[in-house]
Amino acid sequence: IRQHLLDRITMTLSSDVPLTLEDRVDVVDAATRFADFSDEVIAETDEETESARTQVVLAREWLKDVVIGEKQVKYLVDEACRGQVQGQRAELFA
Repeated sequence: IRQHLLDRITMTLSSDVPLTLEDRVDVVDAATRFADFSDEVIAETDEETESARTQVVLAREWLKDVVIGEKQVKYLVDEACRGQVQGQRAELFA
């Protein structure tokens, strides 16, 4: 996998609930297993991956009908500035 794509393969952890030691160990085990046996993990998660692909395709279709107002754009820009977001993925690796 190319370096700039590595962050596309993620694990989502709830940030509003503290993880137990066992939870943390499970997360590290899953990440290590993927690093060592990615083909097996990918094969095991094929169904979930296909479901996610379908969700993305549907979301892209629904997105065409979304209209955001100037107030919403301002909010998003303000939040990006507050979070010190700089640039976009495409320009970072161009």
